[in-house]
Amino acid sequence: MGESGDKVFRGRFNHNIDAKGRLNFPAKFREVLANNFEEKLILVKHNRCLRAYPLSVWTTLEKTRFNQYRTPEQEAVLRWVLGSMAECGFDKQGRILIPQDLRSHAELNRESVVVGMLNKIEVWNRQRWEEEVEVRVLETVNVDEALQQLGL
Repeated sequence: MGESGDKVFRGRFNHNIDAKGRLNFPAKFREVLANNFEEKLILVKHNRCLRAYPLSVWTTLEKTRFNQYRTPEQEAVLRWVLGSMAECGFDKQGRILIPQDLRSHAELNRESVVVGMLNKIEVWNRQRWEEEVEVRVLETVNVDEALQQLGL
């Protein structure tokens, strides 16, 4: 295991996506995957970005959360997510290939941001990320209250 034995993804990394849709994945995140999970990710649409889950984390969600009672709205969103999900492995250079429909959803282009969110990872268009942080969080959220609720 890594030095701290962490099983979570933390940090923000700026990476580029090449013309073929391959994202060079952060080495720190690949290390967490290699030491604690399998080296496959499930990519799904999420709001204005993509979310990447280790395969075993996703499988647990399927078994525990997705089979519970759902409202028609939840069913529609689940259909939207599951209908576009992709299982991705890494090539020898540590890249994943993001399918075109997922890249289009998140407006991923050359400049991307990869963000650790503990048990999952988000992949953002860099401009959208800056809008999310600067506009949504800093201008519309009571940051002090939210941090307090999180115990920080």
